[in-house]
Amino acid sequence: MPGGCRTTTPGRGRRPQGVTPSPSVTIERAGGSLDQSGTAMNASVFATWWSTQLSSLTTASGARLKLLRLPGESQAKSPGAYFKSSMYWSISARSKHPAEAALFVDFLANSQEAADILLTDRGVPAKLTETDKAAAEYLDTAKVGQAPRVTPNGASDLEAIIKRHTEEVLFDRETPEQAARSFITELQAEIDGA
Repeated sequence: MPGGCRTTTPGRGRRPQGVTPSPSVTIERAGGSLDQSGTAMNASVFATWWSTQLSSLTTASGARLKLLRLPGESQAKSPGAYFKSSMYWSISARSKHPAEAALFVDFLANSQEAADILLTDRGVPAKLTETDKAAAEYLDTAKVGQAPRVTPNGASDLEAIIKRHTEEVLFDRETPEQAARSFITELQAEIDGA
């Protein structure tokens, strides 16, 4: 981020000019694949990603990338970083094929063949590339807090709700405070209605 930049965009003046992409670019990238991200296209200096995405981002960008902690995380009393399961595998209690489903989950969680395919996208396997090792080392030294609960029933629209309010803030149609209140109200209504 350029130092000493004090000019702001029109509207509510929350974003220094030239520091972040325009709202339309931000929204376009958010809806794209990892390969279309600012990181993959070498158009962003930094971004927040899951540490296990380092290999995919390095391949996509062709650049040597480095994992860094967010500012203040090492001094925080309660860090914002946490170990997040990349995937929760479960079997429905109503499955007509519980034994076969259990075999499939066992294959995903324990087989070398699955690890060779998934690499670090779903955890840290025993066989690691250079960037996978960097991601594993990062995880080994990260100061982490309590992981959030699994998304509750009714909260499956969380991403759509937060995306909509993020866009409202980016285009100066809502203040961050208004967006936060509306987000919480809508999400609570979804959970209560489940």
